[in-house]
Amino acid sequence: GEPCPTSSNEELSGGEGSFGCNGYGNQITKTFHITTPPGEHIAIRFPQFNIEDYGDILQVFDGPSNSDPMIGNFHGGEHPFGFTSRSNEILVVFSSNQGQNSGNFVASWSSFLSADSCHNDTIRYENGKTGTVGCPNGYGNHVNSTWLI
Repeated sequence: GEPCPTSSNEELSGGEGSFGCNGYGNQITKTFHITTPPGEHIAIRFPQFNIEDYGDILQVFDGPSNSDPMIGNFHGGEHPFGFTSRSNEILVVFSSNQGQNSGNFVASWSSFLSADSCHNDTIRYENGKTGTVGCPNGYGNHVNSTWLI
């Protein structure tokens, strides 16, 4: 990702991409709004995540605004897992405080047609969570899905 010295909003679209902050300023808010074509969903993951513990926050919303359901809320002590949207939009909001800001994060995303299809993702089942794994609605080419149980 690019450095994020000041607050700004980014609009991202298409079938896949990546974004992030390679360093960031004090007291900034950086938003990343991802949109795919209607009827598609978004899978997002965070292969790199190293921000300040408790002072800096990354939030993920299932829709275009921060009034949509929050599906993730993370600080430096927690590594975000993968998310899948219920619609064709996701909003990621990163906020830093006045303290140390030497960290960074990188996110990658891809679109797919069905929320039940397999796509490039890692699904983590927390202790006590139940469910089924598999690809009930098929899968595309070059797909690598992993289930951590």
